[in-house]
Amino acid sequence: MKIIFITLIMLVSVKIFAQDRVKNLDGEVFIGTLTENTPPDVDRRPIVMYDTIKFINGKIFSDALYDYQKEEINYTAFIDDRRMIAFEVVVFQGSAPGTRDGQEVNYIFSGSIIGGDNMTGLMTIAYSDGRETTFYINAKRI
Repeated sequence: MKIIFITLIMLVSVKIFAQDRVKNLDGEVFIGTLTENTPPDVDRRPIVMYDTIKFINGKIFSDALYDYQKEEINYTAFIDDRRMIAFEVVVFQGSAPGTRDGQEVNYIFSGSIIGGDNMTGLMTIAYSDGRETTFYINAKRI
């Protein structure tokens, strides 16, 4: 009986702790750049897209991807206590299918918001043939 009681208390405390760590980013808006990660052997400048990234009703909206997305990008976000020293660090991620250059792709967003103001991360375009194009996100909250 004690084991069942202790197990029940542990499960409830883990559930409560996990709920406290989830972060709702709805209403947050960031403006910045998406800069292509180009290999060293590529003989051209990286593509740079200016972007406004919005978190609304559990979804990420990117002005740079507006014409390419098929579905809205659902996101999850949580507070990363391991990296939080002086500022709150929120880690987010989300993905959705879309099209690019006439091909079916998957858009994947992942990154961190540090101190509520600075967003860094990656936006990856994953093609069905296994290729990937990655853009570095660097944005500030407005």
